[in-house]
Amino acid sequence: EQADLYRTDDLHVLESGIPKLSYDEPQTTPEGNQIWLRTSKVPLLNDANEIIGVLGMYEDISDRKEAETEKTRLLLRQRAILDNLPMMAWLKDTESRLEMINQPYATTCGHTIDECIGKTDLDLFPEEMAKGYLADDLEVCRSGRKTQTEEKVNSPDGIKWHHTYKTPIYDEHGLVIGTTGISQDITE
Repeated sequence: EQADLYRTDDLHVLESGIPKLSYDEPQTTPEGNQIWLRTSKVPLLNDANEIIGVLGMYEDISDRKEAETEKTRLLLRQRAILDNLPMMAWLKDTESRLEMINQPYATTCGHTIDECIGKTDLDLFPEEMAKGYLADDLEVCRSGRKTQTEEKVNSPDGIKWHHTYKTPIYDEHGLVIGTTGISQDITE
Protein backbone atom coordinates (compact mmCIF):
# COMPACT_ATOMS: atom_id res chain seq x y z
CA GLU A 1 0.00 0.00 0.00
CA GLN A 2 2.88 2.41 0.67
CA ALA A 3 4.50 1.52 -2.66
CA ASP A 4 1.31 2.60 -4.47
CA LEU A 5 1.41 5.93 -2.64
CA TYR A 6 5.08 6.47 -3.61
CA ARG A 7 4.36 5.51 -7.23
CA THR A 8 1.39 7.90 -7.40
CA ASP A 9 3.59 10.75 -6.15
CA ASP A 10 6.29 9.86 -8.70
CA LEU A 11 3.78 9.78 -11.56
CA HIS A 12 2.32 13.13 -10.55
CA VAL A 13 5.79 14.73 -10.62
CA LEU A 14 6.60 12.98 -13.94
CA GLU A 15 3.37 14.06 -15.61
CA SER A 16 3.05 17.58 -14.19
CA GLY A 17 6.70 18.55 -13.97
CA ILE A 18 5.86 20.18 -10.62
CA PRO A 19 8.12 19.31 -7.68
CA LYS A 20 6.60 17.97 -4.48
CA LEU A 21 8.71 19.39 -1.66
CA SER A 22 9.21 18.77 2.07
CA TYR A 23 6.28 16.58 3.01
CA ASP A 24 6.08 13.94 5.70
CA GLU A 25 5.15 10.36 4.99
CA PRO A 26 5.25 7.06 6.86
CA GLN A 27 7.36 4.13 5.76
CA THR A 28 7.39 0.57 7.03
CA THR A 29 10.88 -0.87 7.47
CA PRO A 30 11.73 -4.45 6.44
CA GLU A 31 11.46 -5.33 10.17
CA GLY A 32 7.86 -4.06 10.21
CA ASN A 33 8.53 -0.86 12.18
CA GLN A 34 7.02 2.44 11.11
CA ILE A 35 9.36 5.36 10.55
CA TRP A 36 8.68 8.87 9.26
CA LEU A 37 10.40 10.48 6.29
CA ARG A 38 10.56 14.11 5.18
CA THR A 39 10.47 13.67 1.40
CA SER A 40 11.02 15.86 -1.65
CA LYS A 41 10.62 14.80 -5.28
CA VAL A 42 11.61 16.85 -8.31
CA PRO A 43 11.48 16.12 -12.03
CA LEU A 44 14.79 14.94 -13.51
CA LEU A 45 15.48 16.63 -16.88
CA ASN A 46 17.76 15.74 -19.80
CA ASP A 47 19.72 18.20 -21.95
CA ALA A 48 16.61 18.83 -24.08
CA ASN A 49 14.71 19.87 -20.92
CA GLU A 50 12.51 16.76 -21.12
CA ILE A 51 11.42 14.91 -18.00
CA ILE A 52 13.24 11.58 -17.89
CA GLY A 53 12.70 10.62 -14.28
CA VAL A 54 12.15 11.68 -10.71
CA LEU A 55 14.83 12.58 -8.22
CA GLY A 56 13.68 11.73 -4.72
CA MET A 57 15.34 12.77 -1.48
CA TYR A 58 14.34 11.88 2.02
CA GLU A 59 15.42 12.31 5.60
CA ASP A 60 14.41 10.08 8.50
CA ILE A 61 12.53 12.38 10.90
CA SER A 62 11.18 9.65 13.19
CA ASP A 63 12.84 11.12 16.29
CA ARG A 64 11.36 14.56 15.55
CA LYS A 65 7.89 13.07 14.98
CA GLU A 66 8.13 11.15 18.28
CA ALA A 67 9.15 14.35 20.09
CA GLU A 68 6.19 16.20 18.52
CA THR A 69 3.84 13.42 19.60
CA GLU A 70 5.22 13.48 23.15
CA LYS A 71 4.89 17.27 23.29
CA THR A 72 1.26 17.01 22.17
CA ARG A 73 0.58 14.36 24.83
CA LEU A 74 2.14 16.58 27.50
CA LEU A 75 0.10 19.61 26.43
CA LEU A 76 -3.10 17.57 26.46
CA ARG A 77 -2.30 16.32 29.98
CA GLN A 78 -1.58 19.85 31.17
CA ARG A 79 -4.82 21.04 29.62
CA ALA A 80 -6.74 18.22 31.33
CA ILE A 81 -5.27 19.15 34.72
CA LEU A 82 -6.01 22.85 34.26
CA ASP A 83 -9.53 22.29 33.00
CA ASN A 84 -10.43 20.07 35.94
CA LEU A 85 -9.30 22.45 38.69
CA PRO A 86 -12.26 24.25 40.30
CA MET A 87 -10.12 27.32 41.07
CA MET A 88 -8.38 29.82 38.79
CA ALA A 89 -5.10 28.46 37.37
CA TRP A 90 -2.55 29.97 34.99
CA LEU A 91 0.94 30.00 33.52
CA LYS A 92 2.65 33.31 32.70
CA ASP A 93 5.96 34.27 31.11
CA THR A 94 8.53 36.52 32.83
CA GLU A 95 6.69 39.61 31.57
CA SER A 96 3.50 38.34 33.20
CA ARG A 97 1.79 37.56 29.87
CA LEU A 98 -0.67 34.69 30.11
CA GLU A 99 0.47 31.56 28.25
CA MET A 100 -2.15 29.13 29.55
CA ILE A 101 -5.24 29.49 31.75
CA ASN A 102 -8.23 27.41 32.73
CA GLN A 103 -11.91 28.14 32.37
CA PRO A 104 -12.42 29.46 35.93
CA TYR A 105 -9.72 32.10 35.22
CA ALA A 106 -11.42 33.13 31.97
CA THR A 107 -14.83 33.23 33.66
CA THR A 108 -13.48 35.44 36.45
CA CYS A 109 -12.05 37.82 33.83
CA GLY A 110 -15.30 37.82 31.86
CA HIS A 111 -13.49 36.67 28.69
CA THR A 112 -12.83 33.46 26.78
CA ILE A 113 -9.60 31.53 27.25
CA ASP A 114 -8.40 32.58 23.78
CA GLU A 115 -9.13 36.25 24.50
CA CYS A 116 -6.93 36.10 27.62
CA ILE A 117 -3.86 34.39 26.15
CA GLY A 118 -1.00 36.85 25.54
CA LYS A 119 -2.52 39.49 27.80
CA THR A 120 -1.40 40.65 31.23
CA ASP A 121 -3.51 41.29 34.31
CA LEU A 122 -3.41 45.00 33.37
CA ASP A 123 -5.48 44.08 30.30
CA LEU A 124 -8.01 42.03 32.25
CA PHE A 125 -8.48 43.47 35.75
CA PRO A 126 -8.88 46.95 37.28
CA GLU A 127 -5.52 48.75 37.28
CA GLU A 128 -4.91 48.91 41.05
CA MET A 129 -5.59 45.19 41.49
CA ALA A 130 -3.61 44.29 38.38
CA LYS A 131 -0.56 46.26 39.56
CA GLY A 132 -0.51 44.20 42.75
CA TYR A 133 -0.80 40.91 40.83
CA LEU A 134 1.98 42.03 38.48
CA ALA A 135 4.27 43.04 41.33
CA ASP A 136 3.80 39.62 42.92
CA ASP A 137 4.57 37.87 39.60
CA LEU A 138 7.73 39.90 39.08
CA GLU A 139 8.90 39.20 42.65
CA VAL A 140 8.40 35.46 42.16
CA CYS A 141 10.42 35.65 38.93
CA ARG A 142 13.14 37.78 40.54
CA SER A 143 13.47 35.78 43.76
CA GLY A 144 12.72 32.31 42.43
CA ARG A 145 10.58 31.73 45.54
CA LYS A 146 6.95 30.67 45.95
CA THR A 147 4.45 33.09 47.44
CA GLN A 148 0.97 32.90 48.84
CA THR A 149 -1.30 35.79 49.60
CA GLU A 150 -4.89 36.81 50.12
CA GLU A 151 -6.02 39.35 47.57
CA LYS A 152 -9.09 40.96 46.08
CA VAL A 153 -10.19 39.76 42.65
CA ASN A 154 -12.71 41.59 40.49
CA SER A 155 -15.15 39.17 38.85
CA PRO A 156 -18.45 39.51 37.01
CA ASP A 157 -20.09 38.70 40.38
CA GLY A 158 -18.27 41.56 42.13
CA ILE A 159 -15.20 41.78 44.34
CA LYS A 160 -14.14 38.45 45.83
CA TRP A 161 -11.36 37.50 48.23
CA HIS A 162 -8.97 34.83 46.94
CA HIS A 163 -6.16 32.81 48.47
CA THR A 164 -3.46 32.82 45.77
CA TYR A 165 -0.35 30.66 45.35
CA LYS A 166 2.36 31.58 42.83
CA THR A 167 5.40 29.48 41.95
CA PRO A 168 8.33 30.12 39.58
CA ILE A 169 8.67 27.99 36.43
CA TYR A 170 12.20 26.95 35.49
CA ASP A 171 13.76 25.92 32.18
CA GLU A 172 16.17 23.02 31.71
CA HIS A 173 19.08 25.27 32.81
CA GLY A 174 17.45 26.31 36.08
CA LEU A 175 16.52 29.80 34.87
CA VAL A 176 13.13 31.25 35.77
CA ILE A 177 10.97 31.50 32.65
CA GLY A 178 7.68 32.49 34.24
CA THR A 179 5.18 31.79 36.97
CA THR A 180 2.32 29.44 37.55
CA GLY A 181 -0.42 29.95 40.04
CA ILE A 182 -3.77 28.98 41.46
CA SER A 183 -6.29 31.22 43.16
CA GLN A 184 -9.23 29.97 45.24
CA ASP A 185 -12.26 32.10 46.08
CA ILE A 186 -12.46 32.30 49.89
CA THR A 187 -15.25 34.88 50.06
CA GLU A 188 -17.93 33.81 52.49
